[in-house]
Amino acid sequence: MDRGCSPCPPSTYSSTENASDCAYSGCGISELIIAAGSSTAPAECAPNPDFIPLDLDDSSLIGLAASGARLYAATVSFSEVTFHGFEGGAPLDALTISIEGHPIAGTFAIAPDETFYSSSRDPNVPGRIWLDVVTRDAASAARVAITTTSADVWLGLTSTPSHWVYWDTEHNGLGHEGVVRSASHSEPAEVETLIRQTNLVHVSAENMDRLFLTVSEPPRLYRLLDLTPPLEQVALPASFVPTLSAATATGKAYAIGLSSDQRSLEAYQIESNGTVTEHFEHRVDESYPYLMTGAIDPDRALYVLFYSREKISPGSYRTRNTYYLLRFDLTSKDSTLLHLGSGENSWMEALEVKSDGSVYVAGVHDGTLFVRKVY
Repeated sequence: MDRGCSPCPPSTYSSTENASDCAYSGCGISELIIAAGSSTAPAECAPNPDFIPLDLDDSSLIGLAASGARLYAATVSFSEVTFHGFEGGAPLDALTISIEGHPIAGTFAIAPDETFYSSSRDPNVPGRIWLDVVTRDAASAARVAITTTSADVWLGLTSTPSHWVYWDTEHNGLGHEGVVRSASHSEPAEVETLIRQTNLVHVSAENMDRLFLTVSEPPRLYRLLDLTPPLEQVALPASFVPTLSAATATGKAYAIGLSSDQRSLEAYQIESNGTVTEHFEHRVDESYPYLMTGAIDPDRALYVLFYSREKISPGSYRTRNTYYLLRFDLTSKDSTLLHLGSGENSWMEALEVKSDGSVYVAGVHDGTLFVRKVY
């Protein structure tokens, strides 16, 4: 996505010399064969079929999640959340619900039966979080109240085969601590506090037997087994700084982070018994990488979404973010870096892998929300 280009010209615009004006996030130059034996095929600027714009006024993205062959993006506008579904490249009927409060980015998850979860802050009661639970056909909907001391900074929502898991950082009067809460899909209102941990920055869930918690000071990765403390530290090299983790129900998880010199993006494979077996590494030539999220195509690939930040010009306070998707082949350990684009008013923070192995990112470009297939 070359975000420095002008908007896409009309579909009748045809000139290979103007490829740079066409190649932005939603368009690309495509060759057209006009006659058999033609030595040169003309080109026209046409919509990229793998780019799905969500042209919604005053909307923002909450998150992206997959359920089998279906992909869902959750957006919010004022007091409504809309769940947009896609299957086989075709849109499904969108589902819109009314909410109370201020939606929280990054807190969208789907249960195996395609029940949707999203959360928002109560505008009137400090520390109260509302978890909205609604089935795909809207036949059932509920609101679950989560009482916190002051949810802020780091937070997230994920779904396992049997439970939803919500985590955040809260102020306990002395400092900040991370709190992980959960409930089963069958009884979503029966909320249980699983653990409290200082300096919590990320949580991923393989299944409800294993949660992975990343803490920042000192940088460590822990497992929570059988929902029962204490935490079990994963033995990672001292030269590795874990930032986040990714886990699936196949029994394996991955610690993702940077080398101590911040010049290599690394990942370590963690077996179901907690042992570390495989190491993946990609040397980063860009400026300091900010890791966003990771996703797994089980037994095939690990994906890491990150960006680097640079000033528009020397001495300028304005910055441009450049986004990348790193792919580790889990068999050969080869790494492939895909440049996704850059822009001053653009960002990407959602990454998802469908059951067929296709990979999607979501974000915003010049005010337009989008979902884009990248693999």
